[in-house]
Amino acid sequence: MFQVGDEVVYPPYGAGYVIAIEEKTIQDEKEKFYVIELLLNELNVTLPFNLVNKRNIRSVLSFRDLSDVFTNLIHDKTEVSLFPLHQKLKKYENILIKGEMTPIAKVIQALVRKKVKSSLNSTERELYNKYFNMVVSEIMISKKILTEEAETLLYKMCKDE
Repeated sequence: MFQVGDEVVYPPYGAGYVIAIEEKTIQDEKEKFYVIELLLNELNVTLPFNLVNKRNIRSVLSFRDLSDVFTNLIHDKTEVSLFPLHQKLKKYENILIKGEMTPIAKVIQALVRKKVKSSLNSTERELYNKYFNMVVSEIMISKKILTEEAETLLYKMCKDE
């Protein structure tokens, strides 16, 4: 259970804050809802308590934990094949929806590396933006920093070195 003020990640939309817990009556039954303010989407989402696990809502990771995930990938020289992307798009969308950081980090790292070496096609750019914004918003909350600083940190964490 989350409380008002908790920092959460709502895959695939990104990180935000629980700003309220509301009770609503639907078909004569009372139900509780979290109201989550998403950081980068400038959007509030209302989510029933009973869907939290199904939607993979989780607490924001500490920056140390986020950094460790990326550091481990660099040392393992993990590679993610982006080709043929159109055949793997559903798989990559599902990774984002599950919200588990290690698989997300593998994909964003591969996309950042490809973007640095060459250019991304339109499908890759769309995927890149979704992954990038989700991770950037989590970094923003975990480090209490602005978007540009979080973007710079993410690029550094994705480097080959």
